[in-house]
Amino acid sequence: MLFLHLPTFLLHITALYAPNDDAERRDFFTAVEERVLEHIPSDNTNNLPVLHLLMGDMNCIDSPAIDKVGGRQDTGTAGSLELLSLSSSLDCTDVFRYHFPNTISTTWRQGTIGTRIDRVFLSSTLAASSSFSTISPTLSDHD
Repeated sequence: MLFLHLPTFLLHITALYAPNDDAERRDFFTAVEERVLEHIPSDNTNNLPVLHLLMGDMNCIDSPAIDKVGGRQDTGTAGSLELLSLSSSLDCTDVFRYHFPNTISTTWRQGTIGTRIDRVFLSSTLAASSSFSTISPTLSDHD
């Protein structure tokens, strides 16, 4: 976790690499949520808003209909409820989904199967002022 003190807000940055195992991933997101919430600075003397950037390989998807191509549609979502709890507790939104709510997209591929497991979440106020979002395949170890 990293806090950047900017002129008008504090930016809290968290980079994650979630486990591949379903049970471990659920526990991981729950533990991250607890840890992040306990480390938000309470000594913010300038009363600046704390905004969040949460990003990484989440190893799960929210919606097989738009976050997955090929393979079984009943797999890949384990941990998504815990990730939703984490992002909601930070008032963050999936920036790609904010701009492209129905676009089918993937960041990991193996043969004919692809999933969008690399994700970027941003505080809702920042997401609303963002103009574009993409995850470049050259920045991922998933191609």
